Amino acid sequence: MIIDNGTDSVSITRWSRLSALYPKQWVKNVLVFAAPAAAAQLGTGTAVELTFTFVMMTCAAIGTYFINDVCDVEEDRLHPIKRHRPVASGSVSTRTAAVVGVLLMTCAIVGAAVVVNQRTACVIGVYVIVMTLYNLALRRIAFLDLAIVSSGFMLRAYAGATAVSIPVSVTFIGVVGCGALLLVAGKRLAELSAFGADGVRGRRPTLERYSPTTLWTIVTAATVGTALCYLTWVSTSHLNHATVQVVSFLIVSVVLGRYLMRLRSGEGEAPEDLLYRDRVIQVSAIAWGILFAVAVYG
Repeated sequence: MIIDNGTDSVSITRWSRLSALYPKQWVKNVLVFAAPAAAAQLGTGTAVELTFTFVMMTCAAIGTYFINDVCDVEEDRLHPIKRHRPVASGSVSTRTAAVVGVLLMTCAIVGAAVVVNQRTACVIGVYVIVMTLYNLALRRIAFLDLAIVSSGFMLRAYAGATAVSIPVSVTFIGVVGCGALLLVAGKRLAELSAFGADGVRGRRPTLERYSPTTLWTIVTAATVGTALCYLTWVSTSHLNHATVQVVSFLIVSVVLGRYLMRLRSGEGEAPEDLLYRDRVIQVSAIAWGILFAVAVYG
């Protein structure tokens, strides 16, 4: 059938299979560089370790996405957008997805152990185990599912720190953790808003157990937590100039406010898409990066 439909169908099928690798999700793994950047440890001496850690964490994440797609295949087929995913649409079989997922996760752990160090391999191993348990069972437990998905972001950041053997502060992990919880709870809220209270059954195991009020409470708490942790961290980090600290905090506040505004309008089901579409968030992120780079490395 692919041949009969011509080259356009071939291209669509190839892209559908490529999308199983979730290239838009790779941006999350940039967190691998966060702790070394904050500690002014980015440079030629750490380039190999950090780059390879990024690649291995990406492989591990893709592997867990494959397993997630296998576990969620029936639910994804009921979703207006997720039904186009390779496994849900049938362009990639569940058997193939499961085998490739396991291979990618195994290669990520072994590769990190051989090229980087044992601690980084352990962190990636913990990530693989936690996310696999989440996909198999823990995703059905309300609130615990939010915590587990958020922990994935924290493990990404911690993997980068172990790759170059630097400590991470509680406030730094607090920023990552609260920020991740904000995105995850916002994603659930957007899904609930999209389907309505009567349309969530069968969409996601825990979604019907949440209410908009509960999720908005979590979103508000996570937003405040992110802001407070960032303010505490930036006041004790390499951004030691008062003006830089204030401007940096204002930029973060703009991003948080912008995200909440988007969430209010019903967006947020795919937080990574906001990063690619929202010009204010993009400009703010670039401005923050330049400010941080000048303050730390200037």
